[in-house]
Amino acid sequence: MSTLYLARVLGYEPATTVEPEYMLAGNGCQRVVVECVTVHPDAGLPPDAEDAERRFVFRLLTDGDEAGDDEDLEQAMARQDAADEDDFVQEAVPVVRRLRLLDIGFDDEFWQEHRAQWWAAAEVVPGVPVREWLAQPSDSCPYQVAAFEAVLSPGVLRRPRREPFGSAAYW
Repeated sequence: MSTLYLARVLGYEPATTVEPEYMLAGNGCQRVVVECVTVHPDAGLPPDAEDAERRFVFRLLTDGDEAGDDEDLEQAMARQDAADEDDFVQEAVPVVRRLRLLDIGFDDEFWQEHRAQWWAAAEVVPGVPVREWLAQPSDSCPYQVAAFEAVLSPGVLRRPRREPFGSAAYW
């Protein structure tokens, strides 16, 4: 399976806010911020539609859960199959919103400006950082970086990976 995105969980904490969109706070729900960068020419980001973003974030976080490494193949397949069920995803990720979207530039100035970002130095494959991997614009989808904030039901993300991870998420 090809890596379409590199992603990283930037924040993971109990959902404690009392804002109306976080009505599930206090029920063991988690607030998570995940950022991803497209690294495949056909890997676009979901449209600015909550259902597509919800499904995409759920699949990214499934790949970003270290506890998934402990699952046997049958459990892992069941988890992926569940992502195809709208009601399951709605319950697992009741709230999602896009925080930012950045088009990747291909000049030195862009990379200098963003050199402190995790994705600027992350390796797509061992020894090949994102900057080298994305040497030129794609003819299909633009290369982009996006960050999403979501509220997750208990148990959706059990042990978030600390390091960047590859994902073949789709929406």
